[in-house]
Amino acid sequence: MLGKSTKLYLEAAVERFIHDETPTEKNNQGNAIYGALNVDIGPVTNTVEVKSYRNFYPLAGAVDISRASAFSTVVYTAPPTTELITQDSMFNFFNACVDGGRLRSDVRLTHDVLVYASGAYYFTKSEAPGGGCDDRGRTVTTNAVADHVHNRVYDGFGGVELKFDDDKSHLFAQVGARDDTRVTGEDFYREFYGQYTFTKFLGGPFSLEFTGRHRLRKEENQNLGSAAGTERPWVQGENYIGLKVVPKWVFTQGFEYTTLVGQPTTYFNGGILYRFTSESNLKLFAGQQRGGLKCVSGVCRIFPAYSGARAELTLRF
Repeated sequence: MLGKSTKLYLEAAVERFIHDETPTEKNNQGNAIYGALNVDIGPVTNTVEVKSYRNFYPLAGAVDISRASAFSTVVYTAPPTTELITQDSMFNFFNACVDGGRLRSDVRLTHDVLVYASGAYYFTKSEAPGGGCDDRGRTVTTNAVADHVHNRVYDGFGGVELKFDDDKSHLFAQVGARDDTRVTGEDFYREFYGQYTFTKFLGGPFSLEFTGRHRLRKEENQNLGSAAGTERPWVQGENYIGLKVVPKWVFTQGFEYTTLVGQPTTYFNGGILYRFTSESNLKLFAGQQRGGLKCVSGVCRIFPAYSGARAELTLRF
């Protein structure tokens, strides 16, 4: 705490790698520094996050991925990203050798209306294949041209949160963009997106919810045309409709789509959730879901495409 309206948080870490195969490897140390400053000025809240990571990698779990691939993303430690927890566009080892930060401002216009905007800039030496750095930030690369593995990333989003019906209904909406370009000028990744959650109270125990995310994406070596190196943009997204009957039932219908070459274009599904208690439930699902990299509660991994029916029982004591 730096006064009633200001908060400062700092975190630093160092790590040393020991490889049985190459015990004398020179580039075996890393370090990381992260800081966050939060300042409240009346109805405005400003948050600044900065990071500087040098040859710093998450400490992976001791998992044999040939036997349990679903647990390949398990880690014991991971540095803060300064990104949204649903961010799935930090490729390869983006966060291992990176400097940058983000500014976010939230403005509380009324009790029921909040608007916000955020902008970020990052310079990474480890996102492109073959890139990396040592514990002093000096470039380490397997590529003859070091600049080819340096990327500049601009990321921004803005949104609004509205509440009505005595806080029983709400609309959360957000739009954003990301531009990830090599310092040599080539496009590495670009994206524009919009996402929303709209919940309308219908009366009694009933409410209706619409939630979705829609994206226009372009990525190096993805969605290639007939000629080599001709990456084409593609769109993908999903929309789910849910009828909630508090406190026991949730009925959902989902629609997903993608124009990525080699995948089906449309996917339909439906589901029923029944809660025995607030923490135990039974979920029935039938239909199709799009495969690919997805983030759930801040954990990102490759999910295979799915078609069929399943039942999931969750019991908590």
